[in-house]
Amino acid sequence: MVVICLGPVCIPIWALLPVVMTFFAKLRTYFMAWWTGRSYEELSKAQTKVDTHTNAKPQQQESTLKTDGEVLQVKDVAEWDKLVAETKTNGGALFVDFTATWCGPCQKIAPKFQSLAKDNLKARFLKVDIEEHPEIAEKAAVALLPTFHVYKNGEKKDSFTGGHEDKLFALVQSWA
Repeated sequence: MVVICLGPVCIPIWALLPVVMTFFAKLRTYFMAWWTGRSYEELSKAQTKVDTHTNAKPQQQESTLKTDGEVLQVKDVAEWDKLVAETKTNGGALFVDFTATWCGPCQKIAPKFQSLAKDNLKARFLKVDIEEHPEIAEKAAVALLPTFHVYKNGEKKDSFTGGHEDKLFALVQSWA
């Protein structure tokens, strides 16, 4: 696999597509404003109303999840969907490390992720190898490695990319 590594971040070539699509998504709003004759601000306000209506904040619930402090390896897409859906019912957070064996920064931060799993027994920690499960990486819109996501109440709440231990610690502390 062809990759580009820039400091603590490795980018697989196939991952450039989401970056390009994100760029064109922004241009789409400008194009729609031009095409419909409406102002950009008017379209943005309309989109914000739709977003706030469809993304109503769920009530926070106390976590009933108890784990053994181990980092789980996802086996397939069905298990992935099940684990994300379980965050709706158990109230716990799901921390996901998207990694690959060829990614140096991923391997360097893996022991820190493991120790955070042992320290936070009311959250579930999951590792997804994007080489073994590219469909999960695509579903989660992972473009760079390492990438860390937090899922709670069935949806992604937060994420960051890169091998920064302090950011990983802050992410876990804010959502665990």
